[in-house]
Amino acid sequence: MRKGFAKGCLALVLAMLLPLALTSCNNTETGEVIPEGMKIANCEGDDFRLYVPTDWNENTAYGIAGAYYNLDVQSTVSVVKYLITEEMNAALPAKGDAAALRQRLEAFSLQYCRPAISEQPLVSGLKVEEDEDASEVLLDQLVAHRAHYLVTVDGQNLHYLQVIGEKNSAFYVFTYTAHPDLYEALLPSVERMLEEFIFADPYLPDEYPRLPAEEGTPIPAGMAVVSNADVDFHFYVPVTWEVEYKQEIYSAYLASDRSNVSVIPYVPDRAMSVIDFFELCKNEMVKVGGEGSFTLLSQEEVTLGGRAAMSYVYTYRVGETVYQYRQVIAAYKSMMYSLTYTATPENFESHMADVDAMIGAFVFR
Repeated sequence: MRKGFAKGCLALVLAMLLPLALTSCNNTETGEVIPEGMKIANCEGDDFRLYVPTDWNENTAYGIAGAYYNLDVQSTVSVVKYLITEEMNAALPAKGDAAALRQRLEAFSLQYCRPAISEQPLVSGLKVEEDEDASEVLLDQLVAHRAHYLVTVDGQNLHYLQVIGEKNSAFYVFTYTAHPDLYEALLPSVERMLEEFIFADPYLPDEYPRLPAEEGTPIPAGMAVVSNADVDFHFYVPVTWEVEYKQEIYSAYLASDRSNVSVIPYVPDRAMSVIDFFELCKNEMVKVGGEGSFTLLSQEEVTLGGRAAMSYVYTYRVGETVYQYRQVIAAYKSMMYSLTYTATPENFESHMADVDAMIGAFVFR
């Protein structure tokens, strides 16, 4: 279970941001050789390999390649791929020789990456740090840009080290974030991650992050089971939905428009009602999305698995895109359970009968 209620709420926010953007793949390399003393920290479909030391912990639950060293002290790495839009390309210097490429990458860093850090909630300062390794840096033989910042987040200083490369009509951003107590100590490990980083065929893991339900699990007619024996609930969806095993989250989606539904349990760090839980989650969403990002449309009392529950319908803006949600929350055995349906506003109502069927079939064990 996650430590601290705020972390739990933030996990919910992250879980809601990703499903509509996930893509699938159908091929990978064979006979892949993993560097000695390292392991893969990728998600299915990644067209690169992020290798991390075996004493690090993979952190790919929300569809982003990454890992952490210490759960209690900030020490994470991640790699995110940003497809280059026409508007982005027009705003950046053109490609050319190595010098021109470095200017282009630096411009991307200044216009997009640095603001993404400095404009985060609770960030009150950003200082550019001198980095003696910033010149002539490469990312798998590609010309790359390296930037190092000291960022003040909620009164605490954190180091951000970013390395950016361009390939496949996209920018790839490697980010190392660490508390000052760990930054220098872990830097050799991070440098090796960068040395071993490669671009590759889309990644297909040998096994899924979570297992399907055991054979013999009772399933309502016309439905598929999403949950397994690891949780205290049975979560079913109509067979027209695709069950997602590529993420640790218990979820399913429609291939036609990527509408998504998930169930996530949390252990609150103090006694609270379902209404209190939603208010705190809403506040966390506003912190992430900014003022005006969240609009509550309706709320009503319902039941979930025979338990009294609350259903909330709202919109939430992620960047320039607005998504619509129905979130049903119930308390069970000192835990909060959140069943969340996510869709674009134009598709939201068309799948509501399916969502109602999921809510009606849900069972606590």
